[in-house]
Amino acid sequence: MPADTMNPVTAVTWGPFIQAAYDQYASDPGQVNPAAIKNMPVGYTLVRTIQMTDFFGPVQSRVFYGFVAVGGDPKTAVVALRGTATNTEWWDDLHWDLVSFTQVPDGGKVAQGFLDIYNTYGTMTPGRNRARRHRPPSPPTSRRRSPAVFKPVLIPRCPPWCAATAWVPRWRHS
Repeated sequence: MPADTMNPVTAVTWGPFIQAAYDQYASDPGQVNPAAIKNMPVGYTLVRTIQMTDFFGPVQSRVFYGFVAVGGDPKTAVVALRGTATNTEWWDDLHWDLVSFTQVPDGGKVAQGFLDIYNTYGTMTPGRNRARRHRPPSPPTSRRRSPAVFKPVLIPRCPPWCAATAWVPRWRHS
């Protein structure tokens, strides 16, 4: 995967999704699976909510971290993950040794704390009580005959060593 430089137009396009994930969490930190997302960008529909588990402390419970939305023209799926929001999450962030992110080909390196939280990734149907734990779909190894192209887009919202992310798979129609 070629290294992309930060593109301000990209940040303006996808930044509101990250802000919506932050706004949702801030509006009700105890709500693990909201039925709707506060300040969802217009023209997008909530498909799944994303939960993860912080690894610090005696009680480890699921926490709202983001969502999957579909919409726009052309139709696009967006996976929006908020960044650090609590003292516990800052503790998780202090585990900053870089490790390989093997969940996607050429995934680069991420902080150990991020990987530990990411490995607890699960999704829920919005507003329901039952979670489905799984790995997100891997990007295709070849773009030829591929139904989707996955491109991670980093949105600056926290210090340089911590980043909120919007993954934007774009469908190609044959």
